[in-house]
Amino acid sequence: MNQSIFENVYFKEAMQTMSLLKKLFHQQCLELTDDVHITKEQGILLHMIDEGTLTQSQIAKHLHISKATLSVRIKRLEEAGYIKRQITSGDHRKYSLSITKQGEEECQKVAKAMDHLVRKMIRSLSIDDYNEIMQILHTMIHNLQEEE
Repeated sequence: MNQSIFENVYFKEAMQTMSLLKKLFHQQCLELTDDVHITKEQGILLHMIDEGTLTQSQIAKHLHISKATLSVRIKRLEEAGYIKRQITSGDHRKYSLSITKQGEEECQKVAKAMDHLVRKMIRSLSIDDYNEIMQILHTMIHNLQEEE
């Protein structure tokens, strides 16, 4: 009888390790952003809006969320006073987004915390280590996306 993948030692260890990494990053991010009123995801979205180089469709794709989910997140940020929505031209369906001073301040707090954590997390990794990790992750993604 074939061994179940859940009994595979390598699979279990890899999944547990990835889960622990995500948990530690999230916990430490929460600790560092105690005085911040937005989530790290909202901070990333604010940063992307502030850069102003991507369309909303591109932002949704980059964040791996639907356009509808992005619209909800934008609406929440607007209601909280972190961004402004301005109609462009005569078409009321098209609008541009800009970050407010309050949004900018929150975004900077999140960016500072995440920068600290990322630097802490990768401080002893070489560029070769990074490249190897990325190659493995991309291979796993490719394997999952591949048609059978």
